[in-house]
Amino acid sequence: MKTRIFFTVLLVLSLFLAACKEDSNPVDGGNGDTGNYFPGNTGTYYKFILETQDSTGTAVNGHRSVRYTGTSTIGGKQYIQETDTIFIGGIPDMSVSYFRKANDGIYYNLDTAGLWETIPDSLIQYITLSSE
Repeated sequence: MKTRIFFTVLLVLSLFLAACKEDSNPVDGGNGDTGNYFPGNTGTYYKFILETQDSTGTAVNGHRSVRYTGTSTIGGKQYIQETDTIFIGGIPDMSVSYFRKANDGIYYNLDTAGLWETIPDSLIQYITLSSE
């Protein structure tokens, strides 16, 4: 009986010690390869099911689809085109945006052409706008 308890304790202790090891980096799996995990490669398609309520509490269903359809060059920089369509209650709402991936981040192109007209002349000298 004592031998059985001794071997059981020895087995549990061995398993405990074998299970303890130095942690690896959870982001890159410990091999130094961080990879490219941001979605958005040309041809990628995502579809989401939407379930919401309107202001009266009535359930409204729909879906959202996101497609990455190609590339465009804007201001000398190459951007990926994202087409986002939302169908709620059978009514589509589509928008197109452009982004690019870089080593230091993700940059979205913004159309700031009309924004200048909303800024008072007295403040324009203090403001700079970037297209990203």
